[in-house]
Amino acid sequence: MIDFEKLKEQIMDASNGGLDIFYDLYPQANEKHNFKLRDEKTASASLKKAKGDGVWTITDFGGDNKSKNAITAYAEEKNLKYNQALTELAQQYGIPTAENTAPAKPTFKEYPLGNAPLMNEKKQGQKVLILKNQHLRKLTMLLFVVGNVML
Repeated sequence: MIDFEKLKEQIMDASNGGLDIFYDLYPQANEKHNFKLRDEKTASASLKKAKGDGVWTITDFGGDNKSKNAITAYAEEKNLKYNQALTELAQQYGIPTAENTAPAKPTFKEYPLGNAPLMNEKKQGQKVLILKNQHLRKLTMLLFVVGNVML
C-alpha cells in the first residue's frame, strides 16, 4: 500500500518544493514576475513560495484564481487523477513506491541564468555547476540532477 502523503513530501523535497515541476510544465515560469500560461495580453500567473513548508504554488489569475501546488497542477495539465500524478512524479524523480522500485535515472535540466531555482538556498549535498558556452549569447546554468541530489 502506498502512503500518498509521505510520497507527496518526498516529491516536494526532490523537486525543490515543487518548483522543478512547475518549470517542467511551464518553461516560461518566473518566480519573480508574473508570466503567461496562454496567449493573453497581460501575464496573469504567478509562483509563490510558502514561508512555512517551502512548497511552491501557482495562481492563474486569468483562469480559476485558485492556488495549486505542483502536483495538482501536474495532474490537471496531464489530465490525471491526483494519485496517478503522485505515482508518475515519483517515478520521474526516482522515488521508489510499491509500483516502482527502479533506481533513479539521471536527468538534465537547463534554466536561463535568471530563472535558476533557489540558487541561494541549496540543500545539503547539492552542488550547482555553471557553464558558459562561448557559442551562445546567453549564459546558461546547467543543473545535473541524479535522483534528488544535484551534482
